[in-house]
Parts: sequence; C-alpha cells; structure tokens
Amino acid sequence: MLRERHDIERHTRWYDIKKKFEADPRYRALDSSYREEYFEDYLHLLKEEKRKVRDLKERERHREKERSRDKDKDKDKEKEKDKDKEKDKDKEKDKDKEKEKDKESSRRERSRSREKSSRRKSKSREKDRSERSSKSSTSNTGSSSRSEKKKSYRKDKEEDE
Repeated sequence: MLRERHDIERHTRWYDIKKKFEADPRYRALDSSYREEYFEDYLHLLKEEKRKVRDLKERERHREKERSRDKDKDKDKEKEKDKDKEKDKDKEKDKDKEKEKDKESSRRERSRSREKSSRRKSKSREKDRSERSSKSSTSNTGSSSRSEKKKSYRKDKEEDE
C-alpha cells in the first residue's frame, strides 16, 4: 500500500499521509499501533535506497576520475616519450651538423695546406729561375743561348707537374 503511493518521499510526515489512507480498507485492517511504525520503516527503506543510489553514483564518479587520471597519466607518458624522441632527433641532427662542420673544416685545412704547398713550390720555382737566370747571365755575359732557355723551361714545366 505504501509502495503504491508515489507521493511519499523520505521527508513526508505521518500526519499528512494518515489523512490520505483513512478511506483505504487495508489501512483500516491494520492495528493503529502498527500503522505509524510501518510508515517509519518504509521511510527508513526509502532513505537506505537513496543512500545506496548516491553511493553508487559517487563510486562511479570516483571510477571515472580514476580512469581519467590514468588516461591523463598515459597521455603525459606519451608526451614525455615524444619529447624524448624529439630530443634524440635533435641530438642526432646536432651530431650530424658537427660531423658536417668537422668535414668542412678538414676540407678547408686541406685546401689551405695545398695552397701553402703550391705557394712554396711557386716561390721555390721562382727562386730557382732567378738563380738560373743570374747564373746564366754571368756565364754568358748577358746573352743566353736559346737551348739553355728551352732546358730551363722544360725543368719548370716538369716541376709544375
């Protein structure tokens, strides 16, 4: 009988419900001392059901929060992994850049050393030419023979190669 009435809530008072049940023969069949007691028990059941529903909702919310935290943690871990990967890539790029710089600097050094050696060779050739020309000019009293000029030219050419 109490369950059939949908207007009964956990805050409903006995006095208000008593008036609504007076015409019902089931209500009249109960002993008057038990009527209020049954009503109080029913209210207690309603309160328990409400508490259970609230607890279930709270547990579900808590589970959802935990799930979202776990998801957030997983996302954070993924982000950290991505950052680590990017750092590794950056390190690799930096290493590659360093290698390129080293290669370029070694190329420059080689080209400089080649230039220096070619300068030395050209200076030594000039020096040799000047010495030859001074020797030949002193030996021939100012006029060199054609054959000597050809020989010195051939020697210079061989040294260049």
